[in-house]
Amino acid sequence: MWSYEQDSAVARSNAAWLFRFSVAVMPLVWLVGLRYLPWISVDDGFVLVYLVMLYVGHFSLFPTLVLLPMFLFVWLPGHLFRVISGVLVALLLVTLLADTVVYDLYRFHINTFVLEMLLLSGSDTFEFSWQVYLMGFGGIALIIAAIVLMERLAKPMSSWLGKVALAVVFIFLSGAHAIHAWSDAAYDTRITSITRHIPLYFGTTSKRFFVSRGWVDPQKNRIFDQPLPADGLTLRYPLEPMRCTGSDASPNVLIILVDALRADTVTQQWAPNLTDFRQRATDFSNHFSGGNSTLAGVFSLFYGLPSNYWEAFYGAQHPPVLVEHMMLQGYQTQILSSATLVSPAFDRTVFARVPDIRLRTPGASMAAKDQRITDDWLAFTAARDDSAAPFFGFIFYSAVHAYEPPSEYPRFEPYWQEINHLELSDGFDPEPYLNVYRTATHYVDSLVGKVLDDLQQRGLLDNTVVMISSDHGEEFNDNGLGFWGHGSNFSDVQLHVPMIVHWPQRAPQTIGYRTSHHDVPVTLLQEVLGCAQTPADHYAVGQNLFDPRPRDVLIAGSYASYAAVLDEHIVVSYPGGSHDVLDKKLRKASDAVVPPEISRSILAQLSRFYR
Repeated sequence: MWSYEQDSAVARSNAAWLFRFSVAVMPLVWLVGLRYLPWISVDDGFVLVYLVMLYVGHFSLFPTLVLLPMFLFVWLPGHLFRVISGVLVALLLVTLLADTVVYDLYRFHINTFVLEMLLLSGSDTFEFSWQVYLMGFGGIALIIAAIVLMERLAKPMSSWLGKVALAVVFIFLSGAHAIHAWSDAAYDTRITSITRHIPLYFGTTSKRFFVSRGWVDPQKNRIFDQPLPADGLTLRYPLEPMRCTGSDASPNVLIILVDALRADTVTQQWAPNLTDFRQRATDFSNHFSGGNSTLAGVFSLFYGLPSNYWEAFYGAQHPPVLVEHMMLQGYQTQILSSATLVSPAFDRTVFARVPDIRLRTPGASMAAKDQRITDDWLAFTAARDDSAAPFFGFIFYSAVHAYEPPSEYPRFEPYWQEINHLELSDGFDPEPYLNVYRTATHYVDSLVGKVLDDLQQRGLLDNTVVMISSDHGEEFNDNGLGFWGHGSNFSDVQLHVPMIVHWPQRAPQTIGYRTSHHDVPVTLLQEVLGCAQTPADHYAVGQNLFDPRPRDVLIAGSYASYAAVLDEHIVVSYPGGSHDVLDKKLRKASDAVVPPEISRSILAQLSRFYR
């Protein structure tokens, strides 16, 4: 008769074996992980130390985490317990091996959307050589054999050896994260450029901690006066050298972004200056940001690329070709943002090569900072003379995003006096909350009006391309699903933004076909900087704003997830690798099938600019 003592003995035996087994299979994970190393550049001993610590520490976590749930089933018979544990490790290693194949081909890590395309459309979407299939089947066979061997080796392993191994893993992993945190704050691209190659690795960042203690000077560490690192760059951007002729009479360019400005808020009631200006400009009424967050939206606007490329550009501190060629052609730059340019780190991406930019604008509130950058812009135009080089200006307002108009500013009523986000729910009346947002919009609109009036009065408007837009939209439970703000889904209310373009010598018009932020760099490079000889798909995924050809897919990013926005559906890919297919109202559309040609387009956009 089976006794409690026997149950306890089996549980103790299984638990002890599981601990030893998790340590024994760590080298198998390291072995598969070697396939990521060819994409990583080791420039010196410091980078080598970091890579070894990261490699050993991070990959050793995988079997530990995968096997951790088995401690709930230690009462199972020993043979069955070991078989299930072996199967879990086999699945881990096969998945990791598959990820190395996908990464080798497309330079991004595997997710369920890619797996579904592989299973459902197969060769219609992917083109695998016989060598890939041979490596896959051979790898699986080797994995099974190795796991059987490790199961046997785990039995005689001493417990002290396992404890030492885990201590080393902890020390290595902690050391790697500490090095990454320092290197990120110190703008050391040798370290930060490695991050994106390692699956499920999110390096620790503590820039504000180091800066607040005076240990790091962000301005001093910016590398605008140094060449871009060549070795180990996984970016292939642009695909070929840009061919730009420039012009002796290049127009000025001014981009104004109002953070979190919904397209439907630009009305005579809430944004009268923008509304009046729109009537004298080109209104792209069906325009979408490349993301539902500031990082993704601004990145897509300047690079013309999906934000899944952010880590690679961030690690390399590689600026967009748009800004590079503005500077190469002698444009004066005036970059003004009420929000910090350090987080998100636009100082080391979008404006990485622009010297003397202000990383933080002084001011007691966002409203005050918005006023400050307006005053600074007006001072900039007042100081210019007629012989000055053309300017490239960027003004980024944030009071709308912060719901922070000046306290004395006239309000739309009813008005939510004390915003408490904990009160937001499906049954909450959005009108008072909307009126705070609208009041802030009206305030920022008044500041934009001053900038536009100044351009007009100085005669600059006749030779200045002005683009007014936003980084993303803002939601007020529009779809009845309890979403407020932004960064939470890829519905139209979080992606649809205004795009008002004043282009000298172009007649006012309204354009209704779908455009996106991905189209902006193409338009400026072709129409302003004389780069039409270089095909647009060599540096962006968009096309000229004035090109009416359909855009079948919009890749929109968020803080961690991204989505392929199609005409009728949204395919959302989440950080853990899972995905959903939704309709435009965010309801599940599981029966929807993504055509192979659209799948190929998605894969191309996500991988085209990696080596």
